[in-house]
Amino acid sequence: MILHAFVSERTTGRLGQMQLMMFLVASGMKILGLPFHFLFNWVGNDGMVQRYTSITIWLCAIVILGLYLKKQLRLETAFLSLAVYSQVLISFRILYLTLACTPEQQSLRHELVIMNEALTFSNFLIPCIGMVRKAPSWVLSLFIGTIAIAYIINPAVVGSQFLLLFTFVMVCVWGYAILMRSIYNKTSREINDYEQLQDSILDMFNMSKMEMVSLIQLCRQTGHNPSIDQKVVKKLSEQTRHNLISLGEFLRNERRDKVIDLSDALPQLSPTEVEVCRLVLKGMTQNEIAIAMNKSMSNIGTVRGNIRKKLQLEPNEDLHEVLLMLTTKSGPAASAPPLA
Repeated sequence: MILHAFVSERTTGRLGQMQLMMFLVASGMKILGLPFHFLFNWVGNDGMVQRYTSITIWLCAIVILGLYLKKQLRLETAFLSLAVYSQVLISFRILYLTLACTPEQQSLRHELVIMNEALTFSNFLIPCIGMVRKAPSWVLSLFIGTIAIAYIINPAVVGSQFLLLFTFVMVCVWGYAILMRSIYNKTSREINDYEQLQDSILDMFNMSKMEMVSLIQLCRQTGHNPSIDQKVVKKLSEQTRHNLISLGEFLRNERRDKVIDLSDALPQLSPTEVEVCRLVLKGMTQNEIAIAMNKSMSNIGTVRGNIRKKLQLEPNEDLHEVLLMLTTKSGPAASAPPLA
């Protein structure tokens, strides 16, 4: 609960939350893990240079974390600094291991170089997962430059197999991180454009997001469920309810006038057939008519067949075109209602 409040206070958006969590993981790994080397000598070598390098990385992690907690560093800046400074010191240790190496120490130094390559990979992987800009590229560049120089100085200590393995894996992960960052940026732009469009629509209609969702639910509802209707309607403002009532009266009068016109023009049709003809004239498909009338596709197909028989249509004649020719407007058109 405390961690959730801390993350919510310091970040906005999912990416920021993920970056903060990964930054805390990276800092924790260095602050808690490095004392196993320079204090207890449980891992690595107890050489003075190696121990002081670990102490320096440890101090850097503490300072950078402290500056971030005091809000003197932005999250991405702190994350980038931690990754780059750590890699500079790890690279220094790799170069030292290859330079100051006697033939008797070659096997041990080879193991220590591999260990530092593994540390480099962890230092590289965490910014990749957090999609921190520039950090993976900086760490990868420092690693490749360092390991190339080290290989030239002492190829036996570096080892070509592990060198190729770590380099290949890191380049692949780097490419994946760049791709994911690009996809995220594109998705973020699309989401921002959508949110701006949504806000402009809500401002245009002077409605809240909850009101708009409730209105769409009412419009898309095919059956009649009083409990759902009541629950959704309660979310609508008085102004929206007034506008819906005015719009409903207008649509009801318009529909009644059109049905009367169709009944006069096509007296041989039943009320259901007249309603289907009205929807056909609106350009609706058979599936859309079935949804609008809350009937099955087969039922609407049967009604359309009956209409064609009563109108004595040939198989090649289009029902929509025939209805347009048979029907004429009678009476004044309904006027749109004034909305508040």
